[in-house]
Amino acid sequence: MLMFVAMIFSLTMTSYAAGGVRGNLNGSVVTAKGAPIVGASVELVSPSGIYKTETDAHGQFRFIGIPTDTYALFLMKKGYQPRSIQGVTIQGDSSVALGALKMATGIKTIATVKSIAANSSFHPTQTQDTYSVSGQRVQQALGNKYSTNEAQLLQSAPGVIPTYDSSNGAGLSIRGSLSVELGYQYDGVPFSAPFFNENASQGFINGINGGSGGGIQIVSGTGDATQGNVGGGIINTIVPRGTYPASGIVDAEAGGPYYHHVLNLNYSAATDNGHFTNYASFSASRFVPNNNGPINAPSAELGTYFGVSRELHNDFVDNMVFRFGKNNHESFQILGRVAFEQQYNGYGGLNGLSYFQGPNTVAGSNFYFPAGINLAIATNPGGPPSQWYATEPGYASYVASLTPTLPYAPANPNVPVTQPELINNAPLNFLKFGYTNSLNSSTFLSVSAYNWGLFQGGSGYTNFQNTGFQTGWQVTGGSRAGVIASITHQFGEKNTVTLEGDYDNAHPYWNAQWPGLSQLALAGDIATYQTNNVPQLIDWLTPANTSAPVSGSNPCPAAGGCYIYNALQTSGKWNGTMPQIPTFGIDYHGTTQQIWGVSLRDQYYASSRLNFDIGARIDGEQNKFGPTPFAGISTTPSDVSPAKVNNQFIKPREFEPRLAVAYRLNQTNSLRASYGRSTLFFFGQTLGTPYNVSGVSPLLSQIPAKDTAANPACGSGTHGPGTGYTQNPNNYANGANGLGPNGQPNAGYFFQCQNYAASVAWFFDQQLDAPDLGGYGPPTYNNFDLAWSHLFTKGRLNGWSSRLTGYVRRGFNVEQNVFLLEGPPNPVTGQSSASVFTTTANGNEKTFGLEGELTTPDIHRGQHGISGFLTLDYINELLNQPPIAGSAQLPILSQQLLLTGQFFKAGFIPPLSAVLGLTYHFKNGLKISPTFFANGGYPFGVGRSSIGFVNGQLMTTPETNYGAPNLPYAGVNGPGNAYNASYYVDPQVPGSILNPNIAASRGYAEPAIAGNGYSPKQFSMNLDIETPVSKTYTLGVDFLNVTNNHYQVPIVNTLYQPVATGVAGPNTGQNATANPLSGSYLPGAGNEYYPGGGTLPFLNNYDLGMSWNVYLRTRI
Repeated sequence: MLMFVAMIFSLTMTSYAAGGVRGNLNGSVVTAKGAPIVGASVELVSPSGIYKTETDAHGQFRFIGIPTDTYALFLMKKGYQPRSIQGVTIQGDSSVALGALKMATGIKTIATVKSIAANSSFHPTQTQDTYSVSGQRVQQALGNKYSTNEAQLLQSAPGVIPTYDSSNGAGLSIRGSLSVELGYQYDGVPFSAPFFNENASQGFINGINGGSGGGIQIVSGTGDATQGNVGGGIINTIVPRGTYPASGIVDAEAGGPYYHHVLNLNYSAATDNGHFTNYASFSASRFVPNNNGPINAPSAELGTYFGVSRELHNDFVDNMVFRFGKNNHESFQILGRVAFEQQYNGYGGLNGLSYFQGPNTVAGSNFYFPAGINLAIATNPGGPPSQWYATEPGYASYVASLTPTLPYAPANPNVPVTQPELINNAPLNFLKFGYTNSLNSSTFLSVSAYNWGLFQGGSGYTNFQNTGFQTGWQVTGGSRAGVIASITHQFGEKNTVTLEGDYDNAHPYWNAQWPGLSQLALAGDIATYQTNNVPQLIDWLTPANTSAPVSGSNPCPAAGGCYIYNALQTSGKWNGTMPQIPTFGIDYHGTTQQIWGVSLRDQYYASSRLNFDIGARIDGEQNKFGPTPFAGISTTPSDVSPAKVNNQFIKPREFEPRLAVAYRLNQTNSLRASYGRSTLFFFGQTLGTPYNVSGVSPLLSQIPAKDTAANPACGSGTHGPGTGYTQNPNNYANGANGLGPNGQPNAGYFFQCQNYAASVAWFFDQQLDAPDLGGYGPPTYNNFDLAWSHLFTKGRLNGWSSRLTGYVRRGFNVEQNVFLLEGPPNPVTGQSSASVFTTTANGNEKTFGLEGELTTPDIHRGQHGISGFLTLDYINELLNQPPIAGSAQLPILSQQLLLTGQFFKAGFIPPLSAVLGLTYHFKNGLKISPTFFANGGYPFGVGRSSIGFVNGQLMTTPETNYGAPNLPYAGVNGPGNAYNASYYVDPQVPGSILNPNIAASRGYAEPAIAGNGYSPKQFSMNLDIETPVSKTYTLGVDFLNVTNNHYQVPIVNTLYQPVATGVAGPNTGQNATANPLSGSYLPGAGNEYYPGGGTLPFLNNYDLGMSWNVYLRTRI
């Protein structure tokens, strides 16, 4: 008896890449002497379908466009012994070359070949740096393989690193990318929301372990030529398909110590002839977020002092495929996903929680409009506290009566909250149609069309203490619709060529209203506003007798006020009711973005050792802007300079070559190298943030504006010279024209307003928004990498594999947000709640790194042993931005800092990180799965120096809380905030800018340059134990965060200011009215990992501590 066994390395896989949901397979069938066997039957079989073909006159066979899955290959020919190859894995955009497969005569033993597992590190001829997460890898990473935690699952792939950003660690980076530089896909079509390029899954996965063929593929870098519009990497979720015979799962979970309930259902079915398959999955979860506080905090405080206190998530997926035609060579797919995420405030903490005493109500002690105005005036040198606003009785009630009622406003804001408030409602509706056709044995056509939308938003009325003047409502997101078509042809055994075209129409969406911001802008310095002839809040005042004109006997309550009343009285349009105060907001006004691309890819199989992947693509975008409100004579979007609205910005085009090569050194070692250039087109936030104004009474359009032709006030100020435009030295347009030689903003160009309503609209734009449009093309990226992979074949490590990749990544013209104007202060804390900024594209990224992976073979049912993976990442990245909150999501930087060209260590990723996932399998089915997460700390610190203008010269100065030149350029909420300072001057004798008299410090040894210190090393562990309790039931328990009660990176306690009251030392300068345990205040708080513990003024946001989750699962 003869047994033919080919080892794992007998198979050749060429250039698979993330982003695809189909791949190719080819080979030949020969006799023992190498002669071709003609007409041999070749079948690919998986639970999701059967695919058939025959060998041609040369003994060759090929499958093109096969869905991703793990198959068994069967060879049959009369007179020859049948042969099978088990575990042939097809991955997205891959071409698997099996080579020559021999069939012998007169042998009774069925020959078998072992293939390469999808999760293995060793794919000897792989040309792209791609990782697959499916099957046992899911359990190794998550413990509970039906967990919905997408971020944790993705961290099991090398190069994917959790970021510290405004989402408190929920963001992800690939090779140091900003969060907006990732390309998300769902079953091969774009899945990044057009508002901020965010992941439309919202961090949830649904049922990828059910059915057949599901998983996630991650590519580090640019990918092959069929991938476009990406800056750092691609994450593609592949939806499972139905199976024959049918099967399903019911998974019920409950956890604590906080509320946590989950129900997962999936069912997979198919016909025995493969004509029809369907996979349906439903996931529902109800839980308290894990960052709601330490586990010993009273439950009544959770809803009061933390934002989101309960989340609800429903997620339904259905993937139907119908195959028809001869040998089922055509298919039609309908894939749908409907998900709803809802976040509530107020659960568990209704006692003491109240709304702001809102619009059209009597002002109370927590009515935020006048409180904020008074505070702003008291802290603003241009507005002394003696101004009318701070002293006039009844002013707050009058302002409230003129404030429009906003969507989602509480019905009765005068009573304590009795029902939780829906602060975020985020529906996702996704639909994809797919059609495929195997035109012949070597040509395959694929067409996908999709249409989906994601909208997120709600109100923040119960969180007004923290949001202050930004209390209001907003909805963001958008929709995408498009088509992707490709045709793949295999030329002989050597070449597989793919031509692909794609078109995408994106509608970014941002609709927001902030009445508090509107009123604060109008309540600026009276004298300055009257000089500039711009709207001001006192224009809405009326005299005591509203039936008579303003006169000496019927005066206006404030000098220079009552403008609207006077204008309406004079024109005979006064009806006894003052028009409401318009509300500032943001709206894209129907802007659309068309993105298209054309690519050509050639996968050339030169030999069993050498493989090439050569290609190029051209990508383009066309931006069509919606109308500008009250545009007047302006003809450009948001009234920017015509020179900025050029084809480089409106219609950018980019050529992107891709080249990769793989060389197999021997049976157990291979090398791979690639180069790719890519671009990332504009999305909503980098395209522009056009202002909006709502609640504008028609009467305001019927009265003249206050400006004149010589002193115009309308327009953005950035248009520049033009017909009808005049430079107004009294108006600097919030710094959007850049800084002059003295460090002060340049004066802007304006036109005369056509009416008072227009003057209000443009005034809001100048004070609260900035035209960040144009003049530059999109960012581009160059990625180089070199990888070595190895297969272990001896001893206990037999079947293990490893991969080590070194890479260099450069980003050019990277998007950056530039600080222009300080936003209004929070009325409780006094901190800025917003900043006016503009977007530029002059940033740079310089990244070098190493990513490594070690994987084991799978352990099959009835076997025992350990399976698992280890990923290691080292990254050294330099950026133009210092480590500040949100630095992975386009933070706001100072103009002065960008003028220096200084580089900093990327503050949102740890230079060293590792993930280890293991599962020990017992023969009786018991599984123990620990998962370990570790990093060496994040770059930290604001630095001992600052940058600012001194006597018109840009200089480096000591970092203190003393004046603009000395304020730190890093820290919470961006640059230029005194509460981020580490060194405090004596308020009585402050010293000079270059030689400040430092009286106290925070007690932390600041590094010389921001980001050159490191936060504490972090280590955490999850543990999952599950065991079968019958033939159909499995019982399991998760222990999460077993070793660490603090996940988050420490941040400066902005209310700990050693000398704010003139007294140095710990626990001074605190704001007694701030909320305990909130994200902005913790009395005397410190990070226990630092020397000195609680005496140091740092916050370390609490995570849940160790939690647990019990689940019961049954097959149906």
